[in-house]
Amino acid sequence: MPRERLTWAQHRELIRRYLGDLEEPFAFGDDLLLQGWNASMDEVSMDLGVLAQSYTVVRFVEDLVAGQAFYALPGNVTTTPRVFRIFTARSNREIELTFDEKVASGSHPVSYEGDGYLPTYRLVGQHVRLDPAPAQDETGGLAIYAEIAEEGFSGDDSRLPVSWPILCEELLRISTSLYVFEQEQESGGDRGGESNASILGLAIRRRRYESKLHDFLERRRRSPAQAPRFPLGA
Repeated sequence: MPRERLTWAQHRELIRRYLGDLEEPFAFGDDLLLQGWNASMDEVSMDLGVLAQSYTVVRFVEDLVAGQAFYALPGNVTTTPRVFRIFTARSNREIELTFDEKVASGSHPVSYEGDGYLPTYRLVGQHVRLDPAPAQDETGGLAIYAEIAEEGFSGDDSRLPVSWPILCEELLRISTSLYVFEQEQESGGDRGGESNASILGLAIRRRRYESKLHDFLERRRRSPAQAPRFPLGA
């Protein structure tokens, strides 16, 4: 049987085993565990981005507006996007635009390929700037591919998005446990040596697991026989 992704309620029970916090009243509240889990998701997602796994790449389509050079990015975009022109008159064919960080407005003439222009682009804050600006309106003329920050868990039924490798679940449980122990120490918790021993064991386990996960993902990225991913690469 295929392995299923666990719910937050199931993860929370496993995390409490690492914490040695199995009987009510619990020493660590559910809110603290959830806070630690979501913080760990953010941390691990940065690793996935560095490994160019493109697990959270999404496609945004924008309308071109005559004379408008700036197009806003969603607030949850975390990486430099790739921008494409969509030629709707040719079966929505997409052509990647050239990224030019040093381009000055008006320094490039309008270039055409068939029925559409191909500007360069750069980033200005949370905007993509096209140079030159389009000369005419075009519905759905621009496609932006970018990695986004995933929504954190919120309830007992929350699960990791299917875009994440399922092998990240154990790493997240370990990282969440460490987060909770660290919060306990910072707040002057009284479990002392017991917490220190647990932290040391979990830290060793996390380093080992992180190393193995990185090796696995690197092999997956380089293997010619891998599952389909973001087709444009990263």
